[in-house]
This record gives sequence, C-alpha cells and structure tokens, in this order.
Amino acid sequence: QNKGLAYARNMGITNASGDILVFLDSDMELNADWLENVYTILNDNAVMGVMGQYCLPRDTTPNVLDKYLYSSMRGAKKYHKTADAIHFKYFLFSNTAIKREALNQAGNFNEKFEKYGGEDTELSIRLYQHYSRGLFYYDHLIAFHHGQKSLKEFCENMKEYGKNNLPMLLKMYPEHKNSLGGYWLDSFGGLLLFNRFV
Repeated sequence: QNKGLAYARNMGITNASGDILVFLDSDMELNADWLENVYTILNDNAVMGVMGQYCLPRDTTPNVLDKYLYSSMRGAKKYHKTADAIHFKYFLFSNTAIKREALNQAGNFNEKFEKYGGEDTELSIRLYQHYSRGLFYYDHLIAFHHGQKSLKEFCENMKEYGKNNLPMLLKMYPEHKNSLGGYWLDSFGGLLLFNRFV
C-alpha cells in the first residue's frame, strides 16, 4: 500500500544509522564531490541543514516548463547567494542533507501528508522554528534532475497539492499564510487567476 512520501522518508530515517541524513529524488544525479562538500559544510556547528541547487542535465533539451523550473528567478537562488541562511519556504527535501540531531529536535515528516506536495515544507517550518538561522543554501551542491515533466503534469501536481495539502498547511500554520502562498486564496489577483473560466 502506498502510504505517501512522508511515510517512506520516515522509514528511511528510522533505518538509517548515520548522523547526517541525505534526501534526494530518485531521478537525480549528483556531482562527484557532493557528499564530500556536504560533510565539510555540516562540520560547521551553525549549519543544521543544507540544500543545493537543481540543474537540467546537459544533454537534455529544455521544454517550456524547464525554462521556469530551472530559472534563476525561482526559489532560493533568486534571493540568496551561496552559503546564505534561508527561509523555510525555500528549504526543500530533494537535494538536501540535514543533521540527525535537528530531526531529533523538530521531529520527522508528518505522515498525514499522503498526497503530492507540502510534506517537506511542513517539516521545514518546524526546523525553522528551532533553527531560524540554521538552514543554508549552497549553489555548488548540484543535482541534475533527469525526470522531465510536461507543463500539464506539473499543473496536475499543483492542483492536487492545492486541493489536499495546502489547506492542511494553512490550518496548521496560519501565521505563515503569506509565505505559503495562501494570500492567493482571498486576494483580487487570486480571483482573477484561479476561477473556472481561466
């Protein structure tokens, strides 16, 4: 039975024996020095978790969606330089390493998140509550993402997230409504964009 990504990740956490936990998507390829660099970065006591950047494989022709997903105008790299501490909304668990002691403090993934999206954001919020200056971005921790989605697939994923897990996040953390994009739900711009005609 498929119990969702949060459950699967918690199984990995439970069965892992190391002090550093690494989270990767199954269709990612890492730079050869990725683990060595992560180990060096996490030797700093101030760093509890680190996230790298995503790149399209060099031999892949970008589609319309790729031009958005890998743009310098999206995510942590839009607002941060390498070695910057980052906000929870940019800290995603698909090219990421974190100290086990941080998870011992914040807890594991919430297994109520069984559908697509949001389970990593929810954990990032709890980590941020404990370590507001402990989550970092390093642009040389590169993961080449081989799983090329179509725009239609991406929109279907976002629709599923908006229907199921985003309402859970907003209910759990109303104080972070704007950071979670919840302002779209009752704003004029949201009404213009998200309606049955558009």
